Amino acid sequence: MATKRRKRRGAERPAGQPTRDALHEALLERILSGELPAGGRLPSERELSATYKASRNTLREAIRRLEQARLVSTRHGQGVTVLDWRRTGTLELLGAYFQYSRQDGERAAVLLDLLTPRLHVVEQLVLLAAERATPEDLQVLARAAVGGEAAERAGDQAGVATAQDRWLEALVDAAHSIPLRWAANPLLAAVRDLLERQPALMPLEPSFTAYATAVLDGLKRHDARAAVIAARAFHEASDRDLRAMLGPLTTEAAVPLLHHRE
Repeated sequence: MATKRRKRRGAERPAGQPTRDALHEALLERILSGELPAGGRLPSERELSATYKASRNTLREAIRRLEQARLVSTRHGQGVTVLDWRRTGTLELLGAYFQYSRQDGERAAVLLDLLTPRLHVVEQLVLLAAERATPEDLQVLARAAVGGEAAERAGDQAGVATAQDRWLEALVDAAHSIPLRWAANPLLAAVRDLLERQPALMPLEPSFTAYATAVLDGLKRHDARAAVIAARAFHEASDRDLRAMLGPLTTEAAVPLLHHRE
């Protein structure tokens, strides 16, 4: 019975119609790029359906996702209004914002503003992990470090970004703190999305492997101070390089780093 239901759902979307995800991404780009400005209305369902050759159900699902992300507001009889997403949005928008925004100076400023809170979160995770990490936690962290080493040797920035993401997820687990996990999740998810969309932002120097190995050594010895110092040194060095490349914020140096899809 389940197989039959899957076939019926697949048959509901004729060839050439966009998926819900594709339509959501297309509308997301138009909003974050400024093509659909805050305070304005989305085109009517009829217009959008004609433009994207999408069914009404697919369109409504895509708009519902935009509403959940606080990008639009739907009111009966008034259509769909684009919100001032700079005020209403959340960190979940970060990766898409860097991809689709056309304001290079603002994008550079947003990235720089993200660096300090990220460091604070990582330091708190390291402090708790030094006290609470289990042998199993340390094994997972070690595997992430090994993955980063292979990617660094190959000069694979995307691979290093993936390894760092796994490392941070393992670090969250090793801290064994529900409140800190709740605080870290949106920030780390935003950084993950950003690095997936912009892998060039993951530096190969300073070495992620050296950082992960030094932190792991401190955690194994329950030396919170040594682990935090290693984490801070890595992030401050990599952040310093980014600050040097991006500021002044409106210089041309920001453009190739924070590229958007043409």
